[in-house]
Amino acid sequence: IYHNGSDSYVRDVGEGNLYIDTNGARISLISDGSYSNGKMADFVKDGAVILYHDNSEKLQTTSTGINVTGSVLTDGLAVNSGGTSSNLSIRNGSNTSFLNIYSDLNGVAILDVDATDVGSAPRFQVDVGNKQALRITEGGDISFYEDTGTAAKLVWDASTERLGIGTTNPSTDLHLKNAASTQLLLESGNTDTGFLLFGDAQDLNVGSVSYSHSENSMRFETSDTERMRIDASGNLRVGAGNTFEPVLQFTGS
Repeated sequence: IYHNGSDSYVRDVGEGNLYIDTNGARISLISDGSYSNGKMADFVKDGAVILYHDNSEKLQTTSTGINVTGSVLTDGLAVNSGGTSSNLSIRNGSNTSFLNIYSDLNGVAILDVDATDVGSAPRFQVDVGNKQALRITEGGDISFYEDTGTAAKLVWDASTERLGIGTTNPSTDLHLKNAASTQLLLESGNTDTGFLLFGDAQDLNVGSVSYSHSENSMRFETSDTERMRIDASGNLRVGAGNTFEPVLQFTGS
């Protein structure tokens, strides 16, 4: 231990390790000769290591990990439990979990809001630029919001298993709503066909409405058979099978 005229040093130049030993309760590093006003670090016997910033506790080791007071700035974060799963918990200021992130060795990742600890109406919400973009409720409802973040425009109602676009209360399996005109677009290739299919458990396309872009005709099928066609010239052909022997014919100007 020496002073060089400018600074004081504790220096060990011998072989082996340097140990600082005490039979007291802790070893403390302090400044300005005051523990109450100049705490820098505490090393508690059989207990915690505590680091301070400007006399305020910022990091403390525990039997299960560390507790940090304040913000953590890191270049990266890897959570490894050393077992078959990993768990990262984000807490709400107390010891109760709020948001848990799990992963396991089977490639499953889970983001979970703990309903027990956060109250009667937990939800997971994603905001972009302080505007709500996505909300998932405890019951499984999923809502996507428009550009202002105030109105849900794409809604999955988990209780009724219905999807709404433009409505938060879908009345059918798929419900499209617009204050003005409503459009549903099926876009196909220039020479391909677009289909609207009707099916059941035995036949997934027993009925259909299709539009052929190669010949610009619209076809109607029942019982897996084309029954009617409107061709590119606007002519209506009604018949049975592919031969289209007319059963109904209109003539005249």
